[in-house]
Amino acid sequence: MQSRDADAQDANLIADFQARRESALATAYRLYWRTLYKTAHDVLHEREDAEDCVHDVLVDVWASIELPPRTRHALHLSRRLREERGAHAPPFDGASP
Repeated sequence: MQSRDADAQDANLIADFQARRESALATAYRLYWRTLYKTAHDVLHEREDAEDCVHDVLVDVWASIELPPRTRHALHLSRRLREERGAHAPPFDGASP
């Protein structure tokens, strides 16, 4: 049962990352910081370096997680409109209309 809960929690976390909810990063820290820090510290042997490593890993995950197709298309359309209109068109913020 605990595995299903963890799987559901991970699925929700991934969905939150894809939706670019800032709470996802805080949740990832809460859920995985201790494990990531222990692993990083075992390799690096320095507290500060391990903390930086954990931060970098979570930020990289945030930056690299694939956006859903609808959001990718909306971002592309927004970019094209800004190019056509110049700097007058506001950037797409990822929020649903």
